Amino acid sequence: MDSPGFEQEGRIRRDRFIDGEYVDTVKYGLLREAWLE
Repeated sequence: MDSPGFEQEGRIRRDRFIDGEYVDTVKYGLLREAWLE
């Protein structure tokens, strides 16, 4: 069985301050149809 293919849907620039620097948060999504295959 192939692993489901999550796709990047968005990026929030400089969203979090971690270890002294701002980092982006990346949002990934997977369609229900792709999960069920």
